[in-house]
Amino acid sequence: MFIDKQPTGVCLEQNAFVARDSNLDGALNCQRSCERQKDKQSETFLKKAIEGNFAEVSMGELAQQNGQSDALKSYGKMLSTDHAAANQKALDAA
Repeated sequence: MFIDKQPTGVCLEQNAFVARDSNLDGALNCQRSCERQKDKQSETFLKKAIEGNFAEVSMGELAQQNGQSDALKSYGKMLSTDHAAANQKALDAA
């Protein structure tokens, strides 16, 4: 089999490539593997974003309940509202 220096398919995450004369199955398997890895990275990001938003919502609720000033209570309400909305978007994307 002749291996050309110019790969036709590149899978950077696994440092693998498929040469021009290799079969299509190898290229597709590499592509699927790369896609699974990207999906896992996206899933990890979404989980962390959702956890962070839940924490911000909780802190906002605490600020509303225990805040000594109207400004702090107002900030707590904005924090809860904004992060609840962001969480809903993240949950919809998940």
